[in-house]
Amino acid sequence: IALSGTTLTVQQGQSGTATVTVGRLNGFASAVTLSLEGAPAGVTGAFNPASVPNGTTTSTLTVSASGSAAVGTHTLTVRGRGQDVTDQTATLTLTVVAPPTLGVTLNPTSLSLQQGQSGTAAVTIARGGSFTGAVDLSAEGAPTGVTVSFNPATIAAGSTTSTMTVAVGTSAATGQFTITVRARGQAVTDQTVALTLTV
Repeated sequence: IALSGTTLTVQQGQSGTATVTVGRLNGFASAVTLSLEGAPAGVTGAFNPASVPNGTTTSTLTVSASGSAAVGTHTLTVRGRGQDVTDQTATLTLTVVAPPTLGVTLNPTSLSLQQGQSGTAAVTIARGGSFTGAVDLSAEGAPTGVTVSFNPATIAAGSTTSTMTVAVGTSAATGQFTITVRARGQAVTDQTVALTLTV
């Protein structure tokens, strides 16, 4: 037997597939029963079909990882068993990865500025799981006369910080306002954090 690929990466809570190919030689013409061995807790394997009949050569292996499956690399064995022949095996290296996550924080979380002044806050992001990409920053809810900018506006992969500048115009209304900072990355849920601005 052979596998379409010897490695498979599956995220916690998801599944992946590989094709198992059965080769019959020297007159062997019986069904071949497939099984998966060595799967860690939280990882299951299912074959479709589980028994490859004569005249058929392939089966689809679906490997599913639960949300609690251990993150890391595991060696699994696919075993093919037929009548009156020696069992044959193929090795699959399974890598279980955590789902991608994104977090964002501000320091400080409040600014008190006079009309015509500006202030800054540090934006820090935290990447988790399999997420390693760039993060775009934006501000929502700034009142009329107040502008918000980020340097940089996109936090590149490998970086974690940006400087948020809040500029209050001379005619901006006085009072207390909430500005929402939004962090957006590919294939992760947007994350937000609030800045309290007092003019």
